[in-house]
Amino acid sequence: MDNVSKKMAFGGILLALEAIFFMLINFVPMNTIFFMVLASFISSIIIIEFGEKTGTIFTFASILLSFMIIGNKVQWFIYAISFALYGLVKSLIERGRSRGTEYCIKLVFANIVFAIMYFVLKSFLTEVQYMSVLFVGLNATFLIYDLFYSQFIRMYENKLRKNISKYLD
Repeated sequence: MDNVSKKMAFGGILLALEAIFFMLINFVPMNTIFFMVLASFISSIIIIEFGEKTGTIFTFASILLSFMIIGNKVQWFIYAISFALYGLVKSLIERGRSRGTEYCIKLVFANIVFAIMYFVLKSFLTEVQYMSVLFVGLNATFLIYDLFYSQFIRMYENKLRKNISKYLD
């Protein structure tokens, strides 16, 4: 099997894994964010193995697949604008910058996403009385998400990659 075929097959397998997470979003409503987080981690594998160009194609395929599977389009919008794009954004931000600069840029991205979600979804939301508390809470949650995302990448690179790479070479 040539390299392009292996890329496509591996990408298809990972999209199928994401499809399972998207279906679980529909059937297990209590863990929606958890399954979105798991699905978002998958794109980092493609970016690590094949680069950002292939990662971009995979991300948009993931967004399209999620649109077809996730029944609640508010949940789909949240996934598409935040979780689906974050693997690419993280990859672009973490290119030789200091950790402080990285976190500043990541927080700017996160707050732009939060603002877009708020203005698009505000008709679905109840009135938020303590916007500053929500703002701090969302930023803290985002930093925890980024930490877990980084841990997943380290785990993939240190433990899983050597087992998977033998099938990709």
